[in-house]
Amino acid sequence: MLTHRLSLALALVLLGGAAWAAEGSKLSDSDRKFIHEAAQGGQLEVRLGDLVAQKATDAEVKAFGERMVTDHGKVNQELKTLASQVGEKLPTALSKKGQASYDKLHKLTGAAFDREYMAAMVRDHERDVKAFDHETRYAKDPRVRTFAENTLPTLHEHLRIAKEIDAKFMKGVGGTGGQNVPLPPPPSPEK
Repeated sequence: MLTHRLSLALALVLLGGAAWAAEGSKLSDSDRKFIHEAAQGGQLEVRLGDLVAQKATDAEVKAFGERMVTDHGKVNQELKTLASQVGEKLPTALSKKGQASYDKLHKLTGAAFDREYMAAMVRDHERDVKAFDHETRYAKDPRVRTFAENTLPTLHEHLRIAKEIDAKFMKGVGGTGGQNVPLPPPPSPEK
């Protein structure tokens, strides 16, 4: 009888320890928010890259869109693996903000599409670099930190390229199938 009670007590201690260990392996709220936002952002980059293939007129914009599909597709797969390791289910739909961005770009065509897409890529990658950099320093889970550290150089490269292409549009060059033809000046403000 005493052996049975000791066995039962030991089982309860072990089960309690296992439950505590499982609870301890869950992500912090900030790490969970980060991987969910990274998943939605990565999905948006791929969907927009696919849209670029259909709508872009500038050769550099098309090449950039193709790279977004390739690079973010790879990162999305790495993120799915990480989510599986940490027991998280990633969102499969775009965020409301991401869907609005997609919808806005979907309505544009030609040079207007190219300009707005590149401006959006600069804004998105500036936010991404900031979020991933933050996570490299403050992630609670070392697997999340490693994911952020490994992805950050790619995001820096995307931002650098996006700024270079966007700068051509800002100077009035681009959006013409890769030919350097100046865009018309903006309308003069009414006096």
